[in-house]
Amino acid sequence: MQEAFEHLHAPCRMAEYLLDHLNPGGVFAFDYIRKDDELGHDTPAGMHERIDTLAYLARELDIRHGVLRVGLDTVSLCAGARRRAGGRTA
Repeated sequence: MQEAFEHLHAPCRMAEYLLDHLNPGGVFAFDYIRKDDELGHDTPAGMHERIDTLAYLARELDIRHGVLRVGLDTVSLCAGARRRAGGRTA
């Protein structure tokens, strides 16, 4: 999920939904870009929920590629494997 979280109205809820549907060991790729511009690229919720969303991803994923630091302004492409059960049981 590239260059999307910052544009959503509920990024944390979307992250939870996506990981709930990912099998344990399944890989999720994402970034979280922060654009401080006047064009309104980032939604208010995308900016407000940024830390909570990144903290959730850090708890739920074993990062295999990239660097996920919750306090960074921009998180470049990361890929992580789902840590916990709770994905699809099909």
